[in-house]
Amino acid sequence: MAKSRGSTQRTRAHSALLDILIEVRGKAGLSQRALAERLKLPRSYVSKIEKAERRVDPVECVTWALACDVQPLAFFRLFVKRLPQQPYGADSRRSNRNRKTMRKKAHSSSLSGKTLRSSSYEEGVKR
Repeated sequence: MAKSRGSTQRTRAHSALLDILIEVRGKAGLSQRALAERLKLPRSYVSKIEKAERRVDPVECVTWALACDVQPLAFFRLFVKRLPQQPYGADSRRSNRNRKTMRKKAHSSSLSGKTLRSSSYEEGVKR
């Protein structure tokens, strides 16, 4: 039996993504059946994604957005804007002890003589 990989399906970030998928479909005035027809897929495909029974990848998000007459970039901007501060929080598989160790390593690391701060990732994303 194959080992199970970590899943993002039960995280707050994934819940935020599903909320946006449902919201985009609703604002477009589409039922699950109507969206499925536009995607040329069965209605159960849309239903399973919205109920978190099926994982959705970024390419499917782009297709979903276009089928709802939403620009993919606007869709992903909305998703990033709504991401929880700690998207993996308590429901993640990473232990608190491991988080503390990683935080210490991040603060003690140096890059070009400057101390690497935890916000350096966010600064890089904003550029």
